[in-house]
This record gives sequence, structure tokens and C-alpha cells, in this order.
Amino acid sequence: MKTSIIILLILFQVSTLSASSLTDSIMTVDSSIIEHKNNYSVNNIYLDAGSVLLSSYVNLNYERLLSNIICIRLGYGLGYRIQNIADGPTIYGETINLLMCLLLFEGNSKFEIGFGGGYFHELDNFRHLANKFVYSFCIGYRYQPQYGGILFRSGFSLINPGLGFNISIGYTF
Repeated sequence: MKTSIIILLILFQVSTLSASSLTDSIMTVDSSIIEHKNNYSVNNIYLDAGSVLLSSYVNLNYERLLSNIICIRLGYGLGYRIQNIADGPTIYGETINLLMCLLLFEGNSKFEIGFGGGYFHELDNFRHLANKFVYSFCIGYRYQPQYGGILFRSGFSLINPGLGFNISIGYTF
């Protein structure tokens, strides 16, 4: 009974709104959303290079902003790991990774925290060794112009098996 009365009151309240004021408020909201989407850059592409323990890697990443603070990243990378310092790099690999990132602070300079994982194809002197899942975590600084331009990132990444430093440069559009 109480639910029926509440629904009737809501319907009565909605019916008393004038059609023109409702249409005006909807148009205002829609035009501001369209304007925001047309001016703000939501796509990023960048090259990421880093070092983790006795390994190095290079990734090419595409990133899409889902909101002003959340983005999703898809990357492809190549790298190597020094198995024995005297022998040089012996373990090579390629990876496809997917991360979700949180971008904190307004403006062009942001603090970034991200987590995710991916597929790693490991090779020893270009012979197949293993396919495995790897997890990753990143934290760092990002300079990303809101309306397009050069993107810069630097920070630390935790990729199993270790923690390392990375630097990135790319373009936002």
C-alpha cells in the first residue's frame, strides 16, 4: 500500500512539470556532454621502456580513457632477461597485457596507479620455453594534456618477478 502511494505521488509530481522546462534541461545536459566528449582527448598511444631486476622490456600501448579518472590499457611488448651475467641475455619473451588505471588529480599532471595482467610467451635462444600468466602493478607520474599532445609517463612497475623503473613517451588524441 505504501509503495502504491509513493508511486502515485511520483507520477503526480512528474506530470506537473512543464514540457518546455523538461526539454530545456535535457538539451542543456546533452549539449554539455557532447561538448565535453568532443574536446577532451580520450585515446593515448605510447612507447614504454623499462627495466625490472636483470631484465629490460619495450611495450607499445594503446590506452582509452573511460572517464576522467579511469583508463584501460592494452599493450604488446618484447623483452629479455639475463639468466647468467657471463652469458648475456638468454631468456627472451613477448607479452600481451591488459591494465586498468586510476588517474588522480585534475589538470595535465596526474598521479597514476594501475593493476592488471597478461600473457607471456617465454623463449630461450628463440626456442619455446613456456606460456604463462603474469601480473603487473604500476605507480607513477603522468603528464597528459587534456586536449591532445605529447604524453609523458615515469614510475615504477611491479611485474613478476620484480620491481623496476619505466619511462614512456607518446601522443594523446
